[in-house]
Order: sequence, then structure tokens, then C-alpha cells
Amino acid sequence: MFFINRASYFLSLPLWLVLLFLVIPVTYANAQSKDSSLYSMEGKTYNADNIDVHLQQRIYELQSEYRQQLDHAISDWVLDSHLQAEADKQNKSIDKLYEEIFKVEVTEKEIKEFYTRNKGRISYPYEKAKPQLKRYLRNKKQSDKRREYIANLKKKGDFKLLVAKPIAPTFEIATAGFPTKGTTPKDKAVELVKFSDYQCPHCKEAHEALQTLLPKYKGKVKFVHIDFPINSSGISRKVARGSFCAKKQNKYWEYHSLAFKRQGSLSVSAPTELASELKLDLKAFKSCYGSSKSNDYVEKSLKVARGLRVNSTPTFFVNGKRVFVHHDTEEALSQAIDAALQ
Repeated sequence: MFFINRASYFLSLPLWLVLLFLVIPVTYANAQSKDSSLYSMEGKTYNADNIDVHLQQRIYELQSEYRQQLDHAISDWVLDSHLQAEADKQNKSIDKLYEEIFKVEVTEKEIKEFYTRNKGRISYPYEKAKPQLKRYLRNKKQSDKRREYIANLKKKGDFKLLVAKPIAPTFEIATAGFPTKGTTPKDKAVELVKFSDYQCPHCKEAHEALQTLLPKYKGKVKFVHIDFPINSSGISRKVARGSFCAKKQNKYWEYHSLAFKRQGSLSVSAPTELASELKLDLKAFKSCYGSSKSNDYVEKSLKVARGLRVNSTPTFFVNGKRVFVHHDTEEALSQAIDAALQ
């Protein structure tokens, strides 16, 4: 049963998050003000003006998490209250009403299509996997329907979450010398930076999303790609070194896209194979790849990423502010870019 009341919601949260609900309402407003004190040590007082930018980021993440969980809790309460009122009006149990409103059906066709799309990640034959897939799809459909229902309730009621959004800190990113795409007018400088690993599946999805996103902001956004090869196989690092050499022959973005296209078959020989497929000067490519310069390029990339404490891929920054992508890459980046343009 998805119906939830306020008490059970808080009981379901981890202890650290319950504590956040208790203490952050008091400290939240203080953290938003640059003149507010955060802590003192050895006689010195620290606030948002004089703390390290990485601590600013950590505080921002905690505030964002608090605000998101608060929105979830209030959304559950809005639904709870609405369903209770409707159940009383219709003289029904709330469970019965919930079942009627959020009833969903999953067809055989939908199950088969999902199985076909994800066959590479499902180790069981269709008939054995079918019951579990059906439950998963039913739960997802019901969750989506519930989310849409709550969104409509909020819209009808002119809902506003009155806790202000936290302000993300701005990082200085040394992007000079890294591959760029797009142009940016001086009066509207929006810089989108992506840290990526060629063997990361989510990085490939993000790459594909950017092919749709960037043309929408033509002339408004400068895109910068910085390699962050953290895959333990070491292959991503080799591919990244090859990208430097492709750049020397003005074929960086072609190499970059082809590497993601061939992600499933990348191997230690991938750099040369990609260069050959792109008809690069292989003698010059191999000479570049074997030189210290290609390795220095990757080391520089890693240094920039580690200096920002990037620890996963893909990681995005818009005008120095880190963007967290939870579901839809294109939507999250569009929102961040639009905010920066404004």
C-alpha cells in the first residue's frame, strides 16, 4: 500500500535524515546569508564568505537534500489529506479509493518490449523473468500515475514550497586547453563542462542527450569536455589519450562520438582502431599516442577533476555550479542553462 501518513513517513527515514529535519529548519536560513556565522574555531568565526568552496558545496548538498525530502513529505501529506476527504465524501475506505484511482494494467506486449530492450542485462529467459518484470512495470506505472496525480493536486491548489532553494557555490574550473564546442556571446557567457569516462554507460547516455540539447542553445553555450577516465580496466585512459591525438588532427569530436558509439567493444587497441576508422594519419597518430604529451593531457584532466573533488561520471558544471542529474539529463541541464541565461 502506497498510502502514507506523516508519522509513518518520518519513521521510514534514516536517522541522519530525521536529524536534518530537526536541525536544518533552524540553521537553513542562516546558511543562506553570507553574513551568517556557521562555526567558530581557535577564536575565528567562519561563515559562507570565508569557508572553503568544497565545504560550501557540501552544505549546499545537505540543504538540497533537506528541501527535496521536505517536498516529498509535504506531497505525501497533500495526497493523504485529499484522499481522506474524498473517501469520507464517497463513504469508502481510503484503501479502496486508492486502489480505484491508481489501478494500472501491464500488457504482455509491454513486458516483452521491456525484456527485449534490456535483454543484455537480464540473465533469465523470458518466461522465468516475466513475473518479476510484470511487478516492476506495474509498480513503475503506479508510481508515475501517483506522481502525476500529486502534481495535478498541487497545480489546482496553486501549491508553493515556501522554503527557499539553496544557493550553489561557484567553482573556478581551469578549462583552458580542453576541447570546446559552440560559441558564447560575451554578454551571455554560459559554459557547460562535462567530466566523462568513455566506458561509463551513463556517460554515453549523457553524450546522446547533449546531441539534442546543444543545438537548442546554439550561440549561447560553450561546451567543454574534460576526460575523467576512472574505469579500472585502464581502457578509458587509453581512449582519452587517443582523443588528444585526434584533436591534433582536428578530429576530436568525431573520435569522441565514435568512441561512445563503440563503447561496448572498446579494448586496449581501441585508440588505433578508432583512428583508422576515421581515416586519420596513423603514423602521426601513433607517434603522438606514444609520446609523453598524450599522457600529460590525461594527467591534466585528472588533476582538474580531482581538484574539484569530482568522484563520479558523468559530472556537469554550468558556469561553475555543479548540476546534479537524477533522471533526465537533458531536462536537468536545460534548467541549469536557462537559469544561467537569466
